[in-house]
Formats: sequence, C-alpha cells, structure tokens
Amino acid sequence: MLITFLSDFGTKDEWVSSCKGIIKSIAEQSEIIDITHDIESFNVVVGAMILSRASSNYKPCVHLAIVDPGVGTRRDPIAIETETGHIFVGPDNGLLTLAAENFGIKNVVKITNEKVFNKPVSTTFHARDIFAPAAAYLSLGKPLSYLGEVRDKNAIKTLAISFASFKQKVLEAQVIEVDKFGSLRLNIQKEEFQRYIKPAQSVHLKSKYFETSAPYVEAFGDIKAGEIGLIIDSSDLATIFVNRANASTKLGLKTGSKITVAF
Repeated sequence: MLITFLSDFGTKDEWVSSCKGIIKSIAEQSEIIDITHDIESFNVVVGAMILSRASSNYKPCVHLAIVDPGVGTRRDPIAIETETGHIFVGPDNGLLTLAAENFGIKNVVKITNEKVFNKPVSTTFHARDIFAPAAAYLSLGKPLSYLGEVRDKNAIKTLAISFASFKQKVLEAQVIEVDKFGSLRLNIQKEEFQRYIKPAQSVHLKSKYFETSAPYVEAFGDIKAGEIGLIIDSSDLATIFVNRANASTKLGLKTGSKITVAF
C-alpha cells in the first residue's frame, strides 16, 4: 500500500531520509510519496490543513504525518483508520483529525506494540522510531490492532479552526497560511466571501502595516505584475496575492497576522 509523507523536517538534515530508510527496511517494496516537508516549523494547524487538502487526492493509503512539537512528552502516538480505508499515522495533537474526519473516523489506536518500534527509541525522533515503522507495517496489510491498544475515537485531539464572517460589510480576518509564493491564505471560506463579493469588485484591506484596495479576481494574470489582488485559490479560501511577487514580503504579513477586509 502507498505511503504519503508530510512533515516540518525540511531537507537540510537527514530526518526525512532516515524515516524512509526505516520504512524500506520493513516494507522494501513500499512506494513513498512526499506531500511536503516544508511545513512551517511546529505549525500543527498549517500541517493539518495541507494534509487535509492533499489526502483527498489519493485512493485509500497510509498517510504518515509529522509536525510534533510535543515529541517525547505524554502526547500519544496514534493511528486512525477511516471508513474509506485511508489510515493516518502521527502524533495525537490535532494534526491528523482534520484530514481523517473527511473520510469518517472508524477506529483509533495508541501505538504501544514495542515489536513495531525501531529500538532504542529516541525521545526526540519518534518519527523514525515509532511512526515510520508503524506506517510500514500498515502498508504491508497489518491490521490497525497490531499497532497497539484501542483508543476512544471521540477522545483524540481536534483543532478549532475558526473562520471569519462578515459583519456590517467588515470582516476581521487572519492569515492562516503563507504558501511558497508568499500568497496569504485567510480564514475566509469561499462561500462566505462570494456571498458579498463578486469578481472585479474591489475590497478594502487594512492591517497595522498597510492600507489599500484590491480587486477580487478569478486568475492571477487578471491584474498586472506587482499589483495586489484577492482570489479564491485551490484550497477554497480567500487569498491575498501579488502577481509575480511575494505578498508576505511586500505587505509585511505572516501566519497569524490580522487584517480587515471591507467592501
């Protein structure tokens, strides 16, 4: 069974390849597809959102996901089996649940079977020593129960991602993700935005760093290079961008920044 792999490890160190080495030592024929390893360090929310979006593009498989600032603490290592056959492996910190809920959570286990572990287990590298081997065994067809003890599926950690809504033509929004091009995804869902704003209509944007107007467009190329626009991107979120430039750098905004959108 295919394994996808998402983390905040980056590619500077050996962490990603170490995990893959462990997987291959157990499941030599396994195919591993990298979703991304460039999640902002420790940002569980962004990791969860990207995992949720990406996993929807795959047939049932094993999804290994690691954004784990609590590694080595009392947080549980878990695996989640869904109604559709997707299986998610990672820390119980909310990283997995957003994606797993898309497919319907069926069963959850705490990974406790030491026969699964790569020993000795490092308190700083559960990705290599617990999660990677667990994903490998699942890819070979081992049942979820092989990994450990059953957990109450209603007791695992979830994330509270709040989406903004317009009040008197004003919306207090927040940047929840900055993509590779520097575009700023806001906590404004497509349906809420399009209830009030139509293509080519301009909105007023204001933060502590700038104040400007920007058009709502349907394609990046609908405005000139260097201009600011709003678009509903492939994540179905309202997104501030600068055509052929980095909006985060130009506007001084990053994940967590507040911004007012008015029309």
